[in-house]
Amino acid sequence: MTSRHRKKIMKSYDTHKYDLHDAVVKMLNRADSNMVGTWEKQQQRSSPDKEELLLQEFRVAVPSLNRSAFGGQCENAQRYLSDHIASDTEFLSAFDTFVRGVVLPWLKNKLIECQMVGNSTDECKFYYQRPPTLRLQPGPSRAYVKAHADSDYGHQDGELNFWIPLVNLEQAGKTYLHVESEPNKGDYHPIVSTYGDVVSFHGSFCRHFVPANASNNTRISLDFRIGLDKYFDTKWQMIGTTADHARCEVTY
Repeated sequence: MTSRHRKKIMKSYDTHKYDLHDAVVKMLNRADSNMVGTWEKQQQRSSPDKEELLLQEFRVAVPSLNRSAFGGQCENAQRYLSDHIASDTEFLSAFDTFVRGVVLPWLKNKLIECQMVGNSTDECKFYYQRPPTLRLQPGPSRAYVKAHADSDYGHQDGELNFWIPLVNLEQAGKTYLHVESEPNKGDYHPIVSTYGDVVSFHGSFCRHFVPANASNNTRISLDFRIGLDKYFDTKWQMIGTTADHARCEVTY
């Protein structure tokens, strides 16, 4: 993949038309609160209104904050949440609508600008990760995501990362995603964004990290990857990990 394709880009979208916040709220409400968590307000009311539930006020179940080696259930909770997302058809429908209505048209236009695609009538294939990954980072905590490139975990060159914050990161410890501009350059900079933004970057080789969340709120985001037409190897094997991601092939 060329440097033009790897360039970090950010786009805003209509959160009323594509309400991913509400989709995740409903999906979490359908999960086992003893494994994942709940809202403090939900514990006080039997039927809380949608407007009262903010993702940044979600509280992760206390036993799920610690790993099993320390008496917790973190690993089991992570597996449970992954399985729950993969089987939640209502959430996946909202995610598909977002990817096909926002991300793929935007991405194809960028590929046309990079001269990878001739024009809007030319077809190209995309392979998007489905389901996406949901990240929960409760605070206050000293835990952080260390700087890494996704190729460290077996990901290939021919895909782009897409990151979607679902909360106001200013109120969640300013836990912006930090990304270097080019592979191994080390010039990390925060991507100042909030709910209503989607960010694309080449995470396979551009290192990135997330700082600790010192706030009392929970940082929640979605991320996924999209393989790009001829650059994406459909037979790629992620050596060193068993947690490969399912893909949905779309010709656009």
